[in-house]
Amino acid sequence: MWLDGNLVVEGERDEEEIGRGVLLAVFRSDGHRTGSRTFDTCGPDDGTSPTMGAYLESIPGERVIVFAIISSPCNLGFLARNHLIQMGSSSISTLPFGSTWIFAVHKRSNPAAIAVLAEAASTPRPETGITTAPLTLQFDFPTLAPSDLLVCQSSSSSSTSHEKRSRFCGLTDGYPEVCRCENPHDIIFHPAPLQLETTSEFMVDRRINVPVAVIAGNRPYYLNTMLRALLMTSGVDPALITVFTDGLHAEPGHIADLYGLRSIHHLSSGRTSTAMISQHYRSSLSASFTLHPRAGFVIVLEEDVLVAGDFFTYIAQTLPVLAEDPSLYCVSAWNDLGRENETGEPGRLYRVEGMPGLGMAISRALFEKELLPNWPSPLKKWDWDMWMRSPAIRKGRECIIPDVSRTYHFGSTGLNMNPFFHKAYFQSHPFYTGPVVTLHDVHLLTKNRYEELLKGILQTAVPVDHSRHPCSPDFIPTATTDHVVSVFIQMKDIDDSATWLALCRCLKIWDLDVRGDHGALWRLRVNENSVIVVGVPASPYSYALPSGVSPIDLRVTAEV
Repeated sequence: MWLDGNLVVEGERDEEEIGRGVLLAVFRSDGHRTGSRTFDTCGPDDGTSPTMGAYLESIPGERVIVFAIISSPCNLGFLARNHLIQMGSSSISTLPFGSTWIFAVHKRSNPAAIAVLAEAASTPRPETGITTAPLTLQFDFPTLAPSDLLVCQSSSSSSTSHEKRSRFCGLTDGYPEVCRCENPHDIIFHPAPLQLETTSEFMVDRRINVPVAVIAGNRPYYLNTMLRALLMTSGVDPALITVFTDGLHAEPGHIADLYGLRSIHHLSSGRTSTAMISQHYRSSLSASFTLHPRAGFVIVLEEDVLVAGDFFTYIAQTLPVLAEDPSLYCVSAWNDLGRENETGEPGRLYRVEGMPGLGMAISRALFEKELLPNWPSPLKKWDWDMWMRSPAIRKGRECIIPDVSRTYHFGSTGLNMNPFFHKAYFQSHPFYTGPVVTLHDVHLLTKNRYEELLKGILQTAVPVDHSRHPCSPDFIPTATTDHVVSVFIQMKDIDDSATWLALCRCLKIWDLDVRGDHGALWRLRVNENSVIVVGVPASPYSYALPSGVSPIDLRVTAEV
């Protein structure tokens, strides 16, 4: 959406579709844009239209609001249409599928009312079913009453805090919890120190001593939620946090300023959205190590990821192992195989092949000596995380992960995310919310010691009844003892994933590709049991197959 020659809002996009749903921009009396959003009204439960309604309700008076739909590839849901009808649209109720539409209103303050400024629509061409020509809407910008800064009669916060809040609320709309006089959300936090008996180079004054790179795009509402949780986490040091924004978007920077954090904007580069994100990560990691020349590691977080209360405690306990063992190349706070409704063992750790991401730490040496010289160019369509998992980069190394994730992926929209996908794979993913725990046997995570640990587990594991189908409710019964339960599946070679993925579907865990294994051996929790799965004969741990047990082959077994 462009206004007087200036780009004011750009829809979420992937390589196939652009601007899905409703685009929205808000302006104050002097023409300053105070907010912009893209609402994916094509998702489940009418997309994010309830969020659109809440956002519209939060916009103060004396604002011009401009809406647009750009050749939407899906039907606009009832709730979304109803919101727009209430704003005064005369054509949205009958807008055909695939149309382009633009609508401008003046939201008054006294009395609260909506005045329609202009509206236009363009329907698809019958012969192609698409609209190609840009749609132009002309209207006179109304004379608005002055937009005052947030002024409260009395404030319990400090003058500095109130000034920050007032400045932010004068520049940005859509944050009513922050921009209100009665019980507003705090913007200054006092998190607890790290609760660890031991110390290391990664801690100073019981705070984490590792820079944190927050990778952000233009989803400021996600960024605000993420930063609030991060700044309340035990052991956080705000001075070590930098928010890196891809593109010259003002609102993410305003949020970082509100919380007293450093922010850096990168100019987007790359021919595709995927390449742009890849280059953004490259620039952000480079800048992180430049800003902190003595740092040997960096923690990487995304704007749509929440961290657990003991996130930094987890990182502080696992980084020494990453620093010691060259067979590791990252620490991640995410477990791909987390299963809904499982309590899990919050103190337990695993080694896995691949890079789970979603809250991780890597070393300067890895980045500067291996990743940076080989980083995909802006011309290549590479998902940076898939590239990080490739054999050429991994070189047989592994990552440390927790049994229970210390991060939660709450963002339901983005380049590779939509509400349907999020609901299926992320919404109910286990996330640790309990007290700080001391991790179990961290010293056993080095390569040789971990092999000894697995050997002992396999020797005492109790095999399930392999005659039962894995989709049966009692395939893995509810835990009654502390014994590890073992499952052996058919896997003729490392690329033979059919039975494993079928088992994943039975257990309702990640089933889109193979993740979370250690030499075709998986460790996970099912029905509060510790379960170990071995792919036979591909896994070097196939020797543990008990006599008389036939590996499960779901390619030939009839489904239940």
